Amino acid sequence: MTAPLIIIHSKEDDLSSIKGAKFIYEKVPSKIKKFVELTNSYHIITMDNERDIVSKETILFFNSLLKEKS
Repeated sequence: MTAPLIIIHSKEDDLSSIKGAKFIYEKVPSKIKKFVELTNSYHIITMDNERDIVSKETILFFNSLLKEKS
């Protein structure tokens, strides 16, 4: 996989371990990648305590890709 990658995962996710997300991040050979670890959310990060951070980080990531293209 060489496409740009953003992984946003909660440290406190009670259904999916952050270790899996970190493993994927480390193994994917994409040149453009970002890992965001949340500390005050659980499994459904888009609707949880840090949903604003999820939105902000996603927008920043895609905006950075647009800037890189131009």
